[in-house]
Amino acid sequence: MTAPVQRVLLVEDNPHWRAQLRRWAGAAGHAVVHEAATADEAIAWLQAHADGWDLAVVDAFLAGGNGYTVLKHCQRQHSHQRVVMLSNYARVEARQQALRLGADRFFDKDTELDACLGYCFARPEPAAAV
Repeated sequence: MTAPVQRVLLVEDNPHWRAQLRRWAGAAGHAVVHEAATADEAIAWLQAHADGWDLAVVDAFLAGGNGYTVLKHCQRQHSHQRVVMLSNYARVEARQQALRLGADRFFDKDTELDACLGYCFARPEPAAAV
């Protein structure tokens, strides 16, 4: 039995980070369904595709706007949808604000990347045959 493919929304303005996240998602067998570099791009996509994603990975600061605004628009249509904020700006207040606005988790790009990848892109082990 294989794990379901996650449909991933990447909201990141740094091309290097966006490419890395895309690679990590693909390596885990998941599909990046959209990439946005600004809050407006992400919000427009979310409004048009409310049930078209399973995981949103959102940076706190974007080329236009910020990830906190995007979090407000991640209105989940399904209980399995998850939202993660990933940022270099990992002060306590930033984490608390992200969680208040609906993020399931907040990860520091510098010190919590492995934990983030495990949370976002780990695929559950197939169930053992009985």
